[in-house]
Amino acid sequence: MKGKVIASFAGTGKTFLANHYTNVVDLDLGSYKFFDDIGDSIPFEERKAIKKYDISPEWPQNYLDAIMENIPKYDIVLVSYCTEVEEFLHEQGIDLYYFVPESSGWEVLEKRFRERGNPERFIGICKMLFDAQAGLQSDKIKKTYLGDNDYLECALLRNGFLDEVQKRGN
Repeated sequence: MKGKVIASFAGTGKTFLANHYTNVVDLDLGSYKFFDDIGDSIPFEERKAIKKYDISPEWPQNYLDAIMENIPKYDIVLVSYCTEVEEFLHEQGIDLYYFVPESSGWEVLEKRFRERGNPERFIGICKMLFDAQAGLQSDKIKKTYLGDNDYLECALLRNGFLDEVQKRGN
C-alpha cells in the first residue's frame, strides 16, 4: 500500500495541495456523488451547489472504487469526509486521517468560501455539515485539529505527511 487517505473539510486546501505537490490527488466528492449537467460554462467553485443535483446511482461505490484505485498510485489521496468512506476504509483495514477545523474556525472557512466565489447554497450546506462534524467522535478515524487559520498544508507539514512529497516545480 502506498498512499495515505486524508480527509479534510471544504475550504481547507485539498485542491491547492493536489495542484502544488507531486503525487497528491484530490478526489472531489461532488464529482462522484452528483450528476453535473452544468458543464464548464461556470467556474468550478462557483457551480458548487448552484442547483439541486441528482445523486448518481453509482454513489457511493464509484467514490470508494476511485479511492482504492488511487491509493497505490499516489502518496496522498485527499477525500471529503463522509460516513461511507469512514466505514469502508475501516472494513478494508486502511487508516483514514481526518484533519478538521477547530469548532471556532467557521468564520475563517466562510470567508474563504466567499473569496473563492462559492454560492450561498453551498455555504449553507457547509455550515450545516461543519456543525454536524464538529462533535464527531469515532474510533475508526485518526482525527487531528487544524489551527483556526490553518490550511491543510500547514497541518500536514507539521505532522510529517509531506516530508517525502515534493512541491511541483522543484
